[in-house]
Amino acid sequence: RIVRSILDDSWYREADGARAVNYWWGMSSGVIDVMLDDCLPEGVKVQSSSLENGTLTLDMNAAFGEAIRASGTAGETLKIYALVNTFAQARGATAVLITVDGKVLESGHEVYDYAIEPNN
Repeated sequence: RIVRSILDDSWYREADGARAVNYWWGMSSGVIDVMLDDCLPEGVKVQSSSLENGTLTLDMNAAFGEAIRASGTAGETLKIYALVNTFAQARGATAVLITVDGKVLESGHEVYDYAIEPNN
């Protein structure tokens, strides 16, 4: 809801007597901005997921594997942890195992045959 209000430029308007909270002050003064990151490219999908004993298994489509392999070491780490941190928090998992089309994710830099703990 917050991001949607930023995108449609309604975050600063008063609605139903409510006022924008002061942490948005920087936006109206030009101090900060919102950047939408395209960390995971269009077409990336979760094909299935299951949570067992705190470990979330995410089976991603081939587009995710391609994005990881095309990212370089730093980009790979960023994409992996963007996925892990987001889904671990959303699903209450302590670790995330990522597969691609039901197989172990291999990037050229790493073989992800283990569950990854979030770093946030």
